[in-house]
Amino acid sequence: MCGIAGIVDLKGGSILPQRMQLMNRAQYRRGPDSSGVWIEGPVGLGHCRLKILDLTETGSQPMISATGRFVITFNGEIYNFPELRTDLESVGVVFRGTSDTEVLLEAYAQWGPRAVQRLEGMFAFAIYDKVSEELFLARDRFGKKPLHYALLPNEFIFASEIKGLIAAGGISGEWDPCALSDYLSFGYVLTPRTIYRHIYRLPASCFAVLKAGRLSIESYWSLLSTFRPKVTVPEDHRIAEFLNRFDDAVKSRLVSDVPLGAFLSGGIDSSSVVASMSRNSTSVPRTFSMAFANSSYNESRWAAEVAEYTGAVHHNELVDPTDQDVFSCLAEVFDEPFADTSAIPMWHLARLTRKNVTVALSGDGADEMLAGYPTYRANQYFRIYQVVPQWARIRAAQLALRFPHFSSRKVGIEYKARQFFIGGTDGAWKAHCRWRELFSEEAKKRIMTPDLERQTRGYDPFEVFRKYFEEAAGLEFLDACLYVDAKTWLQDDILVKVDRTTMAHSLEARAPFLDSRLVDWTSRLPVEDKYSHRQGKAILKKAMRGRVPSSVIFRAKSGFNAPTQGLPLEIPRDNGLVSDAALGESRTEFQRYGLAVLGLHLAKL
Repeated sequence: MCGIAGIVDLKGGSILPQRMQLMNRAQYRRGPDSSGVWIEGPVGLGHCRLKILDLTETGSQPMISATGRFVITFNGEIYNFPELRTDLESVGVVFRGTSDTEVLLEAYAQWGPRAVQRLEGMFAFAIYDKVSEELFLARDRFGKKPLHYALLPNEFIFASEIKGLIAAGGISGEWDPCALSDYLSFGYVLTPRTIYRHIYRLPASCFAVLKAGRLSIESYWSLLSTFRPKVTVPEDHRIAEFLNRFDDAVKSRLVSDVPLGAFLSGGIDSSSVVASMSRNSTSVPRTFSMAFANSSYNESRWAAEVAEYTGAVHHNELVDPTDQDVFSCLAEVFDEPFADTSAIPMWHLARLTRKNVTVALSGDGADEMLAGYPTYRANQYFRIYQVVPQWARIRAAQLALRFPHFSSRKVGIEYKARQFFIGGTDGAWKAHCRWRELFSEEAKKRIMTPDLERQTRGYDPFEVFRKYFEEAAGLEFLDACLYVDAKTWLQDDILVKVDRTTMAHSLEARAPFLDSRLVDWTSRLPVEDKYSHRQGKAILKKAMRGRVPSSVIFRAKSGFNAPTQGLPLEIPRDNGLVSDAALGESRTEFQRYGLAVLGLHLAKL
């Protein structure tokens, strides 16, 4: 995996090489093996490389096309590059090396922007056309690889990470009040915003074109379109096709010129990936997991059982989730406040894995594609709960606010009951969203300073979710929830967490469940194949019988969080964003961790 960067001077001035080098250096963990800069007049492209395919210099970037017209800086992997290479060779393209970067570059030279629709992979890249003087940028279908940008009066700047943009200079560090409102509501910032007022994310499945100082953004793929038409073949055929597509997704992600392994939590998702690896790889899988002293968070025995069952060589490490050094590192890695506590074990897991391999497969995306979260079960209960009179639901919500905020256990019953009853006064779509709400609007008013509260008055973070639910209005409610979660939670939380923590250790993570050819099938499956008899991922569990231990298939979902008791709450006084009065309030562990992370970022300003 790599880091990309670029500057376009909109007034026609020259780019200083030192600025490009500073941007590369700020992102060096994404690509510690080599770096490069290409500058021609008002355009500069930068790249720091983590060598995965074609370890020779023919894979170095920025890379110039055979004709000399196009220049690319690319972060990611194109899994179907062998097929694309064959197609290009059939029309006379001659390749100099064996990298997927060169295939992507020549595909764009041959097919233009339409090339992005043919890519299967995870990617963020920029291609500059010297003839038309256009800069083309694109991001993969789900947003696995990041791409941040700032369109300023005199410059357009982009980079993989915010720190890369900041390193270029000239960008204000002013916080976006609405983005901070997002963060307090959900623990992350919703695309296209970032925590900084002038920095944005290119949305997943979109490309952008910069020409003559104007930026246009278009979508090249719609997840919504994959939900229709529904599959109607018999169940045994559905399971067989699912297995074929899943195995193909795993096999395509085993291509690597460096050592490769897999994360293994002991849940059905990562266990399925490892089981497929053991069937489709010529070498024994190497697997990695974390352990905690708190038994409700510790899944290491399940991971060990799966490793033994599949014949994997397993590595496990006991970690201290309150390690202060790690906590500070996370604030640096994420560039902006991020309150998902699973970032803690993910950071440790990436560090352990990178000691042994350079590429790791993960089970990410299965929950969003196949309805694996307990929230989907709550949706079923919610429909029944709606028969209760409104006055009774309001009273239940008032009582729920008095439930304990904090538990040493992982997502205890008191937390689940509290969120369910509070959401019970809303409509179905908002109740679904409230499961991931950290601070309510009333609570945020107590937390924010009066000035910040005034700046965010009238802004509703739930509006983004409402818009996506309206887009999915014709789908069954479960499919609509999956669509919305993929556009929000998956893009802005799960995949951000995995990218930043793995890249902090120069480790590449690959997610077979997010293969678009697999998603095209799973989305069109009947909802009973996703959620059935109070169990999510129904078809996956049926497909994995005989591949993974039955004890793993039928165990309750646990998730990948970390105990956060003992973490400091270090928010500077008089910071202008969080009120001093809010600092002493009791909070859930998620809220406590979130504010502590916010405090670290405030302290850096």
